[in-house]
Amino acid sequence: ADADALREVLKTLVDHGGRVFDTAPGYGASEQVAGDIANALGIRDKIFWATKVNAAGRAGLTGGKADPAAARAQIEASFAKFKVAKLDLLQVHDVADVATHLPIVKELKAAGRVRFIGITSTRENQYAELIGYMKNEPLD
Repeated sequence: ADADALREVLKTLVDHGGRVFDTAPGYGASEQVAGDIANALGIRDKIFWATKVNAAGRAGLTGGKADPAAARAQIEASFAKFKVAKLDLLQVHDVADVATHLPIVKELKAAGRVRFIGITSTRENQYAELIGYMKNEPLD
């Protein structure tokens, strides 16, 4: 709600050598606000844009399936909000329906629209599954 304060935080980050902005579509208006501020300040190209995809929704946390079209739309919305042609890092959020999300993420990397790919988790009960993906998938 306080975009002026956020503008100062993002400006200070970049002014002091910070580069990484890690967000997700599920973090409210974070992508839109950060993209608008970075573009208004002329610092968009100085930021390493990291975001996530999880079109499985809340059910994805318990094994729900994502709609591939919804996942693609979510990712395209991220590109539009940041106003970038290429994302620096795109991650499957919270190990959610990796079977649906990861092929899309890999496809975008192969097409040159994403520099790096990964999978995230903050839940200890997902670590074994995450480690399996880290060992068996070409994650960055």
